[in-house]
Amino acid sequence: MTTIHDVANLAKVSTATVSNAFNWPDKVKPDTYERVVAAAKSLDYQPNVFGKGLSSGRTFNVGLLISDIRVPIVANITRGIEDKLTEAGFVPIISSTDGESEKTLQRVDQLRRLGACGYILVPAQYGVTLKLVDQLEQLVQEGIPTIISGHDIESTRISSVTHIGRQMARDLTQHLIDLNHRNIAYIGSYFSLGRGKQRWAGFQEAMTDGNIPIRNDLVSEVESLPAESFAAMEKLMTLAKPPTAIFAMNDIIARGVIDYITQFQVKVPQELSIVTFDYLALAQRTTPPITSIVAPAYELGVKTAELFLSQQTERKHQADVVHLPYRFEDRGSTMAHRAC
Repeated sequence: MTTIHDVANLAKVSTATVSNAFNWPDKVKPDTYERVVAAAKSLDYQPNVFGKGLSSGRTFNVGLLISDIRVPIVANITRGIEDKLTEAGFVPIISSTDGESEKTLQRVDQLRRLGACGYILVPAQYGVTLKLVDQLEQLVQEGIPTIISGHDIESTRISSVTHIGRQMARDLTQHLIDLNHRNIAYIGSYFSLGRGKQRWAGFQEAMTDGNIPIRNDLVSEVESLPAESFAAMEKLMTLAKPPTAIFAMNDIIARGVIDYITQFQVKVPQELSIVTFDYLALAQRTTPPITSIVAPAYELGVKTAELFLSQQTERKHQADVVHLPYRFEDRGSTMAHRAC
């Protein structure tokens, strides 16, 4: 059976360095870490993290609490977190919360009894409640690393890794304004919570800065379901003064928009310009693909796990807030509007 000594000999490092590579990767130089991992893989070495947990009084179990694995962005973030934690020798225990605070707290209590060394939360798109934030801050106060992935939260103790939703929405709206669109419809969900709050704020800021009135009849608050955005499109396109452009708050809402324009043969972008967020998987299946702000979810998950691992050695009582870059992809679903 392969031992830690075999890995150390092959990688030409000490056994202590091998141990650090699996348990505290931030203590090891990147090139050394890669050498240890390569040696371990070639020898099919598996560190006994459970045994180490028993002897040291801590486990390598990480509570990974997610809202709903069926949501594409949640699935991609989760996979990034899982891959990075597993690579570092940690064991993510994935549990669904359906975005419910009470259910989340129950899962935290259950995982604490299993000796979880920390928690990562991937909340629903409407974010987390103040009550849940208070409870999570208590964990941080006890020295238990706790991180929110995919959301900005108002806390000085809980760390988070996310993209700047407000600025992304501003950029996307500004693109339409630069193309001379003035009747821009906004189809979104949860205007006062989570991602919806940030994106709605960014849209309003761009419109206000451009001195463009936001027409109430062009604003639709819907559930994130294609059927709901399809129904919103039915109302919008029968207005006496219909929109010339659609801002879809997320790629699920965009699906309903696409269903509508396909069924009623609306020409994009000649008759209607459309923008949304991400739309990576479906972008290749529409003609033209949908112009989007792309905020890579898998990479967000990896960065979340990296921050969690760094906090395993540096127990912090103040929040680290990491904002990741995003990019704009003009895929051809927008064009300049010519007023009649």
